Amino acid sequence: MTEAEACRVQRMLHRMGRPGVAAPVNAGDPDGEWAIFDRAEPALRRDITGEVLDALIDEAENAPTLPAGGHARRGFIVPS
Repeated sequence: MTEAEACRVQRMLHRMGRPGVAAPVNAGDPDGEWAIFDRAEPALRRDITGEVLDALIDEAENAPTLPAGGHARRGFIVPS
């Protein structure tokens, strides 16, 4: 993925409270391919891009949907 795509995924992860660091696959080539890693240190990091994308898809598929018409409805529930 590109740098912009990786940074976007990282922002989404942080909003969801999940770990992940966007960084170039080859630390010496910042213009090359980017991925999501479990930590920033190049010598210790592990590529978790596949796991992260699966988690984001699961999150999106299980997210609550809006009612018909695409708008949330407001109102009161009055017990009878």
